[in-house]
Amino acid sequence: MSAITAAKSAPKVIPPSSPFGELLRRSRFAAYDPAIRQTYSAPPSYAQRGNWGLKRPIANRSKRGSIVLRKFEEHAQYIEWDRADHQVKVVKAVEEMNTAPGIVPQTSWFIGLGQAATSAETGFDSDFCPGESSQFVRYRDERYADEAGPHNAPGKKLEAQVDWSGILPSAVNLDTLGQGGKGAYGAKTPLPSVLARRADDALLQPNINAMTPIEFKKYVESLRKLRPQFIQYVREQLQKDQDKGKNHQRRSPINPKDLSDEALILQLGQEARAKYLHMAFLGRHTEDHMYKSESQIEDPEKAAAMANRPSPIRQQPHKLGGLMYAMPTALESFFSVKPQPGLVLQDTSASAHNTDTEGSYLAAFGPMTVNLPKRNAGTAVMPLYSPFSSSPNPGLQGPRMPDPERPGKTIIDSSRSEEKMRVYSIQVEETPTVVGEDATNRPLSQTRLRASVVVESAMTQMFRQNPHTPGSREYNALLPQGSRISTSVGMYPQSRKRIYDKKLSNIRGRLPGAGGETKPISGERSTAATLRSLKDLLGPNSGKKPSYRAANVTEPEPTAAEDK
Repeated sequence: MSAITAAKSAPKVIPPSSPFGELLRRSRFAAYDPAIRQTYSAPPSYAQRGNWGLKRPIANRSKRGSIVLRKFEEHAQYIEWDRADHQVKVVKAVEEMNTAPGIVPQTSWFIGLGQAATSAETGFDSDFCPGESSQFVRYRDERYADEAGPHNAPGKKLEAQVDWSGILPSAVNLDTLGQGGKGAYGAKTPLPSVLARRADDALLQPNINAMTPIEFKKYVESLRKLRPQFIQYVREQLQKDQDKGKNHQRRSPINPKDLSDEALILQLGQEARAKYLHMAFLGRHTEDHMYKSESQIEDPEKAAAMANRPSPIRQQPHKLGGLMYAMPTALESFFSVKPQPGLVLQDTSASAHNTDTEGSYLAAFGPMTVNLPKRNAGTAVMPLYSPFSSSPNPGLQGPRMPDPERPGKTIIDSSRSEEKMRVYSIQVEETPTVVGEDATNRPLSQTRLRASVVVESAMTQMFRQNPHTPGSREYNALLPQGSRISTSVGMYPQSRKRIYDKKLSNIRGRLPGAGGETKPISGERSTAATLRSLKDLLGPNSGKKPSYRAANVTEPEPTAAEDK
């Protein structure tokens, strides 16, 4: 009896081993960091009751709303939060446009990124996409280990030669895709035997434009200690260029081995600067000493002790500030996004008001104010507001229409200012400060985006001869204009052309009054003579239909002098 009672009193669910495990399973705030301004959402059924997974309900009952926590719990037992609905809507609107953003050059954000701003690499890294390069680097798949042959299983020695840690994402060369040949695609693709490392000057390094004055002073002091190593690096690189005989890269015939350290910098410093050897040295030094354990490199026996020690995070900021992570092509943007309505507001300047093709309009598209070039606006566009007009009544220029809600009143008819538009260019000019103690409560006030749109009915830069979706039956059925087969005489083979010329000469030689030379005759006589000549030429097969080319040969019309 006691055993049955004990069995009934046993809990059916095993309690969590720690409170953090239960919090991680039930709440989204297990990884909450007060120094990072993050937005949180809740299911509509929970948000309607004010339940956002916090310690107590909050007075935000918006079903599709988002919040930002400034402090998770105050001493006075309340939660400090802000609305983030508009911020989330702006980011979602940019994602729905599905256009790869760029960066405005020579801005504070552009300078702060350093080399990452000018590189062609996207800068995206994840466990699902270890790298993007001109050759798709793939790890060995265990699912095909039994099927893979000797050439597909390189072994540990070959894999050890491949330095995966030094590879960063780079742009995929789309021009070479599909040209790898048989067996060069899929998970069975063999690993590359020699994986060349990228140039030293492309490696990441500390960004001096993003440093505080104190950090920059400490960084300069650390660089002074690297002067002997830098001189040795410059000497080796210049000597390599001279040994290879690349005269177009060598600016001076001086041998670097014969110069002292001071003379090397004095005489060959300009050449080293032109080759960006100082950037290459800093990139290599940062790669080898900051992102790799010095103790593990110098003493391999300490590798086991260093295995569980946290390594420094690679300083690689998101180029777009987290605005968008997908990088679609122009073709993907064109076929995946439909044009949306926008409103043409006004001309950007007084000079643009006086011309129909030069300049641009200011338009409202989604949550942004965008630029609409006049060459992409069409001829039927009419701005809603004209502050630069010389008419007696500058301002709202649209026609008036009766107000359906207020009888006897009129409103502006904005139908001529409404057009369906597409975004073809988005550039990030400035990003908000969302990390640190100085993070703003209104990040959109610091955000600057430059976008350009095109009217759907006036698109010129996306015009194609085949307007159908690629891969569809309509697309395959519509041949390009240059690939159509011509049926003119000049397109026939030379042998068939000679036969045609011979038959034509025989026809002309048998015409009445023709002694080897052709004389034009009247229309009826010409037709009858041509048919008789064809019957004689065909012989017993006179009932055979004349060939297309022979039947289409016509004689020139007679002139007035010959009729007389």
